[in-house]
Amino acid sequence: MLRLRVTNTGSRAGTAVPQAYLGGPATEPPGAAFAQRALAAYTRISLRPGQSRIVTLTVPDRQLQYWQDARGWITAPGKRRLYVGASERASTLAATVTIPR
Repeated sequence: MLRLRVTNTGSRAGTAVPQAYLGGPATEPPGAAFAQRALAAYTRISLRPGQSRIVTLTVPDRQLQYWQDARGWITAPGKRRLYVGASERASTLAATVTIPR
């Protein structure tokens, strides 16, 4: 779960779509392929001029997993980058998160 504050700094009411992107594991498991940045969570909010709101983005467990024919869905543990912004290209916040086994 990720909580962040979104503020409308403009002079008109509008909507924002904060998005979280998850990078692949530093070491990919054999036979698995991950995107460099995959959309993991997003929400749409409306804000008046100058209004701020705390939003919560929840990354579903499935975004942390890969499929293996013999075992089904497996969580890929380890360190991964998490990016947050208005789009993939405008991801202005980044952090490293550790996914437990």
